[in-house]
Amino acid sequence: DQVRADTVIATNTSALSVSELQEGLAHPERACGLHFFNPPHKMPLV
Repeated sequence: DQVRADTVIATNTSALSVSELQEGLAHPERACGLHFFNPPHKMPLV
């Protein structure tokens, strides 16, 4: 009862497990994981 029922809860995937976060939620479908990445010109992949 800490947030409204229509609140989306997001986490950075390196910080928290989305499945662990969902376990404590009344509406686990409203949780999502995001993975941020630096701009390519700052951190090339190849």
